[in-house]
Amino acid sequence: MGANNKTPKMRKANQKVRDDVRRGKRTKPSKCSNCGKSTSKKLLSSHHADHSKQSSVRWLCPKCHKAAEKRKKGGRVNQYK
Repeated sequence: MGANNKTPKMRKANQKVRDDVRRGKRTKPSKCSNCGKSTSKKLLSSHHADHSKQSSVRWLCPKCHKAAEKRKKGGRVNQYK
């Protein structure tokens, strides 16, 4: 979903994660939470299965994040390995 299509709840949840990382309250891992692949921290992105739960976040590589978003848009519950 493009930046212009994000809901206020999505923007708030994403901003909270960025702020927590910047302040040292949350550490960005070096591996994808789904596939376990070692990935540059710059490429890992946060994924919220439910944006109302701001602290519930998984760090996913681009491939897994795309798949998770596709599943979420399909109306199915996110199913990880």
